[in-house]
Amino acid sequence: MALINPNDPTEVASAPAARSTGLRASIQRLFAGFKKSPFSPNAAPDTVLPSDSPKKSTQAGTALADVLDATLFQAFFKGPSAERLQVYKDMEEMLDTVDEVESGLFILGTNATAPARSGEAPFKIEWDEEDVPDVVKEIAETVIERCKFAEKVYPIIRETLLYGDSFLQLVVTNDLIVSRVMYMPPQTMVRNEQLNGLLMEGNTEKEWAFEQYLDNEFVAGFYPWQIVHLRWNRTGSKIYGRPLLYSARPAWYKLRAMEQALVINWVTRAFARLLFIVDVTGLSSGEAQAKIREFKRSLSMTRIDSGTAEKDSLSVAKDIFLGKSYQDFGGEHLSGLTDVKTLDTSSSAFEQLDPIEYYRNKIVMATRVPKAYFGIEEDVNAKATLTREDIRFTNTLRYCQGLGSEAIRAAINLSLLLQGFNPSNYKYKVWWNDPSAADPVEKANAYADTAKGDAVYLQEGVIDRQYIAERHIGMSSSEWAQIKVRADAEVAQRRQDAIQERQATQVPVGGTSGNSSAVDKKVRQPSERGQA
Repeated sequence: MALINPNDPTEVASAPAARSTGLRASIQRLFAGFKKSPFSPNAAPDTVLPSDSPKKSTQAGTALADVLDATLFQAFFKGPSAERLQVYKDMEEMLDTVDEVESGLFILGTNATAPARSGEAPFKIEWDEEDVPDVVKEIAETVIERCKFAEKVYPIIRETLLYGDSFLQLVVTNDLIVSRVMYMPPQTMVRNEQLNGLLMEGNTEKEWAFEQYLDNEFVAGFYPWQIVHLRWNRTGSKIYGRPLLYSARPAWYKLRAMEQALVINWVTRAFARLLFIVDVTGLSSGEAQAKIREFKRSLSMTRIDSGTAEKDSLSVAKDIFLGKSYQDFGGEHLSGLTDVKTLDTSSSAFEQLDPIEYYRNKIVMATRVPKAYFGIEEDVNAKATLTREDIRFTNTLRYCQGLGSEAIRAAINLSLLLQGFNPSNYKYKVWWNDPSAADPVEKANAYADTAKGDAVYLQEGVIDRQYIAERHIGMSSSEWAQIKVRADAEVAQRRQDAIQERQATQVPVGGTSGNSSAVDKKVRQPSERGQA
């Protein structure tokens, strides 16, 4: 079967004459609306239209149905390409056409980078040692502020999830200062590795660690320290990551074809059809055909005045007036056969949406976001389901935060090297806010249970107060040091107050014997109990 491209005027013009101009225009408009990619307006559609079969059809409606059936069938079984640039293109189109994809990326990005309080950064740098020079801390804080990581970490994580790869250039000035982080489009970047898996360190084309190409033309090369390559869900044998929704592409192809078929069905069968029954009793075959043609012509012609008429199209919005007579058959008056009925053109596809729901669920599952977060959970126990799924969802969010930590650490380490400090001599962590989305009441109950366990371990000498403050409460070493000073001062003050109160209750020598015995007994009781 020969194939023609509906967007190519030369091929459309060479189609058989049986296909009318109106049909070609309808097909072109139809596929221009459904198959055009938003990122390449002038690109040809993914599918092509079959031309007439050897048995040519002169029915425009039948030809259109054949074209649609063949095209949707081909789109439904279209397999995804493993080529990296095509994968990126599919991800972009999924982002623009599937609401669940947009919502899933937004939920993951915002939950991973949400600050604890409004106006605060979503992360902080915690140094493992207290004797870290202040200049080192200042370099780290300065590069974070200069590169605006607090604002950029969300788009960095989002783009890495979407494409599976993010290439961030650390721009260095002549003063050896990391001035900013520049996002490099992943479609233009290439990673070059040696046979042992290490990045290349050359300075010529095909030997740079990272290279940028535009329209297959070499643009620039980069050393390993200039580019931070973030990779999501990378396997050990691959040098590039995999998008979050990589496995959902087959389901997306099928879902797109099914939704287009539904839309076409709804558009072509939007209104009921009218069935006109014309009474041709007693007429020959030729007379019956002539009467039907005259009847059709009368419905499409509007009389303006005597001898003047114009063509008028019949629509569902217009009323129809027909004359109906009674005939005498052997003294019995019977109604004429002329009538108008409505044909129900509705399809069961309007109600049987389970296949579409099936493929939509596959896409939602690929986002790794619990279905209840989308607001489409139909189970009455959605809250309980969300509580169980929150642990797995939190692990995914921590993985997302790890991507941001990798970019932040690369910028800090490079800044320290450029200023003459060895980053390996200073241990630090990038602390993020708790990504858990559990209910606040459940969180409070969990903290209470943890506090009870800490009290037992503290009494047994297994842990100390600093361990509890830093590991379970999340305090930094400097915060704990300040709180410890205040806490020790309060404890010392309470002891001093207790001593003064005890001394004030003691009776001087020579006091009344009746009162002194009672006072002495109260004073001696604590020590006596201690001895016992």
